Amino acid sequence: MLSKYLIEKIIATTFNIEEFNEQFNLQKVNYRTYIGLLVLPVNVLLFYNDFLSKTLLLTIISIILIINVITYFFSLKNYQNLILSKFFYFILYLCALEIAPYYFMYYWFTKS
Repeated sequence: MLSKYLIEKIIATTFNIEEFNEQFNLQKVNYRTYIGLLVLPVNVLLFYNDFLSKTLLLTIISIILIINVITYFFSLKNYQNLILSKFFYFILYLCALEIAPYYFMYYWFTKS
C-alpha cells in the first residue's frame, strides 16, 4: 500500500496533478475505512463462531465488492468535472496504478 501510494505521488508530481491525487486518495481511504467498520461485526461473528458455509463466505465477499464498486463510482461522480478536464491523466492513473497491480497479483498467484 505504501509503495503504491508513493508511486502515485511520483506520477502526480510528474504530471502536476498533486492536489487532485491527494483529494482522490483521501476519499478512497475514507470510503475504505467506512467499509472496514461495516465489515468489523462480520469479522467478529466469523472469528468467534465455528460455522462457516461456502455460501455465507461468498455472500460476504460479494457484498464487500459491491460496496467497494459503489463507493468508487461515488468518488468518480464527485470528481467528474475534474476528471473530464484531465481525462488522459485519469486513464493513465487507472491503467498504471489501479488495474496493473491487480493484474500482476493475479498473474503471480496463478503461475505460482
